[in-house]
Amino acid sequence: MKKIHLLFIVLFGAISLSLQAQAPYSVGYYEANYNALNNGLILNNTPYWDDEIYEMPIGFSFEFDGQTYSSVFVDTNGALLFQNPEIVGSYLGAFASIADLAGLSDGSSTIRYFLDGQPGNRILIIDWQNAGFYDDTEGFFLNFQIWLYEGTNQIAFHFGENNLTDSAFDLFFQDFSGTYITGVSYDTEAYILTGNIVDPFFVYVNTEASDIFSDFGYVPYAGTVYLFTPATDNCFTNLNVEALPCNDDGTFSVAINFDYDQTMIGDLFSVHGNGVNYGNFVYGNLPIIIENLTGNGNINYEFGINDIQNQDCSIATSIGAIDCEVNITDCLTNLNVEALPCNDDGTFSVMINFDYDQTMIGDLFSLHGNGVNYGNFAYGNLPIIIENLVGDGNVIYEFGVTDLQNSDCHISMDLGAVFCPIDCEITNVTVTTQACEDDGTFSVILDFSHNNTGSSGQFRVTNGINMQYGVYNYSDLPITIANLLGDGETEHGFEIIDMDLSACYNYISISPVNCEEGACQIYNVSAEVSDCDDAGMFFVNINAEYNNEGGSFSIVGNGANYGSFSYADLPIEIGPLAGNGTTNYEFDIFDNENIAPPCTNYVHVGQVSCAVGLENIAATFSAQVVAQSQDVRVYLSSANAMDVQIDCFDIYGRKIYTTPQKVGAGTNEYNFSLGDVPQGIYFMRITEIENSENKVVRSFLWN
Repeated sequence: MKKIHLLFIVLFGAISLSLQAQAPYSVGYYEANYNALNNGLILNNTPYWDDEIYEMPIGFSFEFDGQTYSSVFVDTNGALLFQNPEIVGSYLGAFASIADLAGLSDGSSTIRYFLDGQPGNRILIIDWQNAGFYDDTEGFFLNFQIWLYEGTNQIAFHFGENNLTDSAFDLFFQDFSGTYITGVSYDTEAYILTGNIVDPFFVYVNTEASDIFSDFGYVPYAGTVYLFTPATDNCFTNLNVEALPCNDDGTFSVAINFDYDQTMIGDLFSVHGNGVNYGNFVYGNLPIIIENLTGNGNINYEFGINDIQNQDCSIATSIGAIDCEVNITDCLTNLNVEALPCNDDGTFSVMINFDYDQTMIGDLFSLHGNGVNYGNFAYGNLPIIIENLVGDGNVIYEFGVTDLQNSDCHISMDLGAVFCPIDCEITNVTVTTQACEDDGTFSVILDFSHNNTGSSGQFRVTNGINMQYGVYNYSDLPITIANLLGDGETEHGFEIIDMDLSACYNYISISPVNCEEGACQIYNVSAEVSDCDDAGMFFVNINAEYNNEGGSFSIVGNGANYGSFSYADLPIEIGPLAGNGTTNYEFDIFDNENIAPPCTNYVHVGQVSCAVGLENIAATFSAQVVAQSQDVRVYLSSANAMDVQIDCFDIYGRKIYTTPQKVGAGTNEYNFSLGDVPQGIYFMRITEIENSENKVVRSFLWN
């Protein structure tokens, strides 16, 4: 059984130990296998690095010390600096004082990074591999990683193999004696872990004063993980998840309890983690028990709590992997779990079969995995089929079989993640900003195109992190989302997800909007497309409303500047434009004296086809485009073999990639890199070479 501990920050004055204000993070300790980042991109530009700093993109928006960042400075000595190192600012370090790390003389020391996961749930991993020490003659080394989590803004420190001894402690730091693990550090204020290494507590340190504090006394061993979760001063505090004793079948339960502010919550809260929603519960029933969790030692269990009514009320923690060490005998062998072909709705089934010793078992066995019990079955009914599993590529599917009479008869297998391409698509997403309200909020009109969506006819909209704006009918488009904060700092995101097909989604964000009194505003922007002329050209009439405007405004789009205009001239006719059916026309309008939201806005027209009958042509093949962390994956399904041309365009209609491909009958998969292109919405057009009218266009979000 692995040791599981749940820790919370106790913030004390360094000398008096008097209780201070709430610390910025809660911290969980657990043990997990340390996996070196061998497939990451190398950051250091020389094998013998020392005292170097590299700036790199985070890959998503990350909040630290009350500020949101998209890039970070990596210090080779084991720290992340969230501002230019020449400016005094916040830093996050694996050690309380910057260690004097350096590359080993054999060139094996690397600093790598890797962006893992899907948009909304990504993790940036930065890996110090075989890091040595400056001017060291004893050959000491260590391995450690810093993880940054998208959405939750959590931070994890993972410690790997090292050969450090007590005599090596002074190699860590030049200013302090002893070893420390830093959670966060703010300018001259630091919050530093101390005490027992598996049960530490936080102390507050003023680095400009002569504060004295104790250290751990030894270096964290390989497999040590500290998970820091931003503390809240509102709804939930003191989340405690206790792993209960294992059951004979290799499963276990957890008891969950926490404190809450009754004035800020509704009646119910949800519990979720590892891609599983465990259900909704009443606060009065705390503590609650979650049962039948697989204790195979491979799953790092995470648990999140969300209030159903107030999505801002959330808290999460991790307890790591639980190993129940079941005595597996020869009664069940050769477990085979086969994923069957995907269904049109993005789900799939699995066929499960195995061998068994009739003399060692009863009549029935249970099938379970990922916290779900799929039921009890008779051995004579093998193989069995489990249906309606979600193939969104996010769930790591595991299946366990346990005899109901003899719990020692147990076998399990990991199937891994399954991705089912679907025809559903949400494209041409537009967000039109409306005028500010007197209370400093504003509204947006959200609209988009959709095809092959789920049977319920509904979709939901979230902010892409932790807030749900609501559930809507496709027939109600366009929809209005109100009460958005116009503080001039908050960037608002809108993630659209089909209610039946979770893999069918899209995302768009808008810049911060300033609703201060007297601020310039451009809103209710609209575009009316004219009929095509005989030359295949068309015009667009652009109109808008405005307040506190400057003397004039400009219109740009698709790489063209259409000129500067007087507000009195609205509406403005733009054209003629080519109705080629491929350019996604978008027009940005901005005040020439106030080039900042809400005095900027845009309108999306999309593709306009002036070719006779072209808009009525239906392609004889389907396509799905998925943006990965490093590349783009295209799935093409066709009844017949054909040659196609794959073209990729940015939102201005500029072609950035093209390639011919041979398509075989059935489902084909192609992977390619876009190279160094900015974040944003892109479009993939796939055209049959011998019949150019046989084509499909798909949009995707590149992060």
